[in-house]
Amino acid sequence: MTTALEPALGQSGISYRRGGSGTTVLLLHGIPGSGESFERVAEVLAANHDVIVPDLLGFRGSRRPTGIADLHAVGQAAALAALTDELGVARYVLVGHDFGGPVAVTLAAARPQAVSAIRAVTTNTGMKTAKPDDARVRSTTEK
Repeated sequence: MTTALEPALGQSGISYRRGGSGTTVLLLHGIPGSGESFERVAEVLAANHDVIVPDLLGFRGSRRPTGIADLHAVGQAAALAALTDELGVARYVLVGHDFGGPVAVTLAAARPQAVSAIRAVTTNTGMKTAKPDDARVRSTTEK
């Protein structure tokens, strides 16, 4: 079963598609790309989860950054934090592909209380990427 995701543009400048209900999962794309790369996966996940598929700043429908720092993992993570606040999402799972991986790790380091799990798909984190405290980022299977 698949569920269609509805497109929207947040006040944070992040365009996103959202659908489904249940545990919230954010799917973070790589470079080059957009959230569209997760379209089929998102539709399947939305049958059992609240799925949010953002386009990182500077990609697809999201705003163009005013400075280069917004394109880095820290700037992207800050924009995603603003989006989750705007949407009232207090806890979520992060899935990061390619550059979405460092963005996910950076967001988890900044907001460990909000991130229940991280899944990295074909990605890496560089030496300057923030590392989350493993004790503070727990699996979704823990209660």
